[in-house]
Amino acid sequence: MSNANSLRVPKYRRHKAKGLAVVTLNGKDLYLGKYGSAASKEAYRRITTEWLQAGGNLTNSREEITVVEIIAAYMRYARSYYHKHGKATNEVYSVKRDLGVVRELYGREQASKFGPLALKTVRQAMIEKQWCRNHGNKQVDRVKRVFKWAVSEVLIPGSVFEALERVLKFNNWLSRVFLT
Repeated sequence: MSNANSLRVPKYRRHKAKGLAVVTLNGKDLYLGKYGSAASKEAYRRITTEWLQAGGNLTNSREEITVVEIIAAYMRYARSYYHKHGKATNEVYSVKRDLGVVRELYGREQASKFGPLALKTVRQAMIEKQWCRNHGNKQVDRVKRVFKWAVSEVLIPGSVFEALERVLKFNNWLSRVFLT
């Protein structure tokens, strides 16, 4: 569930020097067009509504968000979604623990650049940790789910998840682990 109800909508303001309408979201000024115009007021309504729907996570540029920011946003979502009787389920703890491999390898990278090669590298790191095949496959699916969620929240372009979907699960897991 989103925390949109607890967010305050930033004000529609006039940038005096430029004569433009401006709103500040996530610390960045977004210019909306000529101050007072119908187009700038409509842009303000659209942008602030999207920002509220995204729980205040909407960024000015989807290209700038990092993998660790995606993981942190997903963890906020997971804590509210995966709960039973007022307590977090084991899924929350599993997500946090198992996404550690992704965080270690790609945490500071732009999430929009996380593609099939990165996922294969994460998969290889899981193999090197000697995770069993079923556990490894489950974690690869979990990583894909996090990026699918990020696409649904308009944090990253849909092409990122589409590319990750092309990565197959572990092939010949046992032969890779024991023959190397």
